[in-house]
Amino acid sequence: MKKSILASTPFLILNKSLLVAFGIDANVVLSHLYQQQNYFKDQGQLVNGMFFCTIENISCVTTLSYYQIKQSLATLTKWGIIEVKRKGIPAKLYYKINEKEILKILKTNNKNINNLDCQNFNNKILNNLESINNNKEIIIKNNNNIITQKAHFINEVCSLDNKQHHEDFIDYWTEENSRGKMRFQMEKTWNTSLRFKRWCRNNEKFNKGSKSTEPKYPDYYDVHFAKRLEQDHTALRSYYKHLESIGYEKKVNSYDGKIKWIKR
Repeated sequence: MKKSILASTPFLILNKSLLVAFGIDANVVLSHLYQQQNYFKDQGQLVNGMFFCTIENISCVTTLSYYQIKQSLATLTKWGIIEVKRKGIPAKLYYKINEKEILKILKTNNKNINNLDCQNFNNKILNNLESINNNKEIIIKNNNNIITQKAHFINEVCSLDNKQHHEDFIDYWTEENSRGKMRFQMEKTWNTSLRFKRWCRNNEKFNKGSKSTEPKYPDYYDVHFAKRLEQDHTALRSYYKHLESIGYEKKVNSYDGKIKWIKR
């Protein structure tokens, strides 16, 4: 049996077929024992094919606990992979590795492992394709939902009176944030008819006031001033138009959806 099958100093080599058969802990222990066997063989110190190795040595090299090593040795012994004997004064544990049994397991499992690898690869590809298709369907559905909701909102507004205010009302309330939500969807409560009536009343108040004196807006973006106008959407839009007329440009933060006005 070649050294490269299970061990190659200073590395521990784990065989895939044996991993499936016995688990990782037993394979780590077997790989270390195989290195020990090769060392004693090179030194001509094998006794009837056996060599000694302490639990402390196995733990130091593999970092496995005493319990994990005991369980691994029991597993390997049960399947005939190793033979363990206690002998000598003071008593030491001697091991012998059954290479024929290892080769038998490797020949039996290699075909199954290859088939399993192909099956797992194919399943992974199919799962990835299914996931991609599902994501595409979700995106399409979300886009369709946005379009449908916007169309429903526009139809609802267009069925109301005061058509001269429809365009401004729709433009303001269908503005989307960075996540694709429209402004009216982010309100805690919403009634299109009541909101539109309030919009019209505010417009009338603004128009009456503008006949006598034109509103005075600051010639820069004042976030606190804008907040005071949030309930009067007509005045807020007029303030925005004022900023645009003096060379300001609106920028929306793609992360949090907040609005900033920057001088061009």
